[in-house]
Amino acid sequence: YAFCMMIPEPGDKREIYSFGLKSDLGKKIKSVELLGYAKELQWEQCEDKLVLIYPEGVGLKTSVCFKVSSQ
Repeated sequence: YAFCMMIPEPGDKREIYSFGLKSDLGKKIKSVELLGYAKELQWEQCEDKLVLIYPEGVGLKTSVCFKVSSQ
């Protein structure tokens, strides 16, 4: 899981360096979900980071939690 303690603006990118392909974890990510949001999330795992695009119409008010699943 990854938490963001503020609500991003729609279209904002969140970058998580601990989930990059060459990070200490070094695992390929198979899915990313935004808890409380039923639609598919736009994301990309790069060599050095995981990039998440915050969607429109989420409606969260205090914090954001992403569920990150690896293979």
